[in-house]
Amino acid sequence: DGIVLKVNAVKHHRQLGFTSSSPRWATAVKFSAEQAVSVLREVEIGVGRTGYLTPVAILDPVELNGTTVSRATLHNYDHVDRLNLHLNDHVTLEKGGEIIPKIVTVDPKLRSVNAQKIKPPSKCPSCGSPAERMAGDVEWRCPNKNCTAQQTEQILHFVSRRAMDIDTIGPALIEQLIYKHLLHNAADLYLLSHEDLSGLDRMGDKSADNVLIGIDESRQCTLSQFIHALGITNVGEKTAGILAQHFGTLEKLMSAEGEDLEKIEEIGPVTAENIFCFFRDPEQKQLIADFLARGVQPMEEQILQISESPFTGKTVVLTGTLSEPREVWKKRLIQAGAKVSSSVSSKTDYVLAGENAGSKLLKAEKLEVSVIDEGSAINFLENGN
Repeated sequence: DGIVLKVNAVKHHRQLGFTSSSPRWATAVKFSAEQAVSVLREVEIGVGRTGYLTPVAILDPVELNGTTVSRATLHNYDHVDRLNLHLNDHVTLEKGGEIIPKIVTVDPKLRSVNAQKIKPPSKCPSCGSPAERMAGDVEWRCPNKNCTAQQTEQILHFVSRRAMDIDTIGPALIEQLIYKHLLHNAADLYLLSHEDLSGLDRMGDKSADNVLIGIDESRQCTLSQFIHALGITNVGEKTAGILAQHFGTLEKLMSAEGEDLEKIEEIGPVTAENIFCFFRDPEQKQLIADFLARGVQPMEEQILQISESPFTGKTVVLTGTLSEPREVWKKRLIQAGAKVSSSVSSKTDYVLAGENAGSKLLKAEKLEVSVIDEGSAINFLENGN
């Protein structure tokens, strides 16, 4: 069968042609996710950098998609309640996106009559503070900002590759430094000395030097790196980049009002409020002041200049294979005052269509939305018509 499929593919290849990123002879097929059955033995509670208490299922090891799975995410306790999970339940697992194991069903018929129902935590497993849940929130959290687990996760996020990229610092070192009261927050990294480090377990002179070199090099960082490293709720790498391009400097971002933030494309009211409140929090302001005083220098970024064009105030959707990367076109259109959307609706003004445009193009035609190609778009940008 495999040989026949290959011959047919080559035949269609010759008939239809292809581009490097989009073979016209190919058909996308979505296969059913592979499943496995295991037994839930206990629930471990993970403490995140913002204090959220996340349940993780500990399972009997089972093979799934070529790997041995013994842990699975449970998301939050509302999800646990929907599944009606009890200890020692027989559960069915899948890998979400073929990467992250998750429990999809439970077999209550195999449940013991004395099985213990899994309930939300009464306290933080790290510091023992009473667990809280705000009205309207699905997450339980630890309210103690000095919780060791939270501090560890915050510093781990700060040094991570997509943030400040200090690859010589890992969880074991952070835990030792916190235990010895040498580290209370990420800004304390910039106070560490060779003497502080060389006395730690499995830390020789050379290793201590490498850690200090990594810390020192991180002082020169991009503004987007630093914003992401701060760990503002709902502000990931992409949003940090948008903020850096919009404001250009840390000072301008810190003084921005809520309405200024909401005007930025791709930043909604909830994220805008999180950013605004973060930079008004006295503790966060002091933390940033400590970073700056200890030599961290986020570089200014060029502010994205918006110029008038036929795209100003218009909503544009990109579809198909374009001759230039989509990020290039997206930036170009935003600079021209356009709002770039991912879906076609009656509010869409233009659809910029490349080769092999699919359902978005069909929907645009159905809604009688103007469809343009790259040549027309460039003409709009350069000549205004």
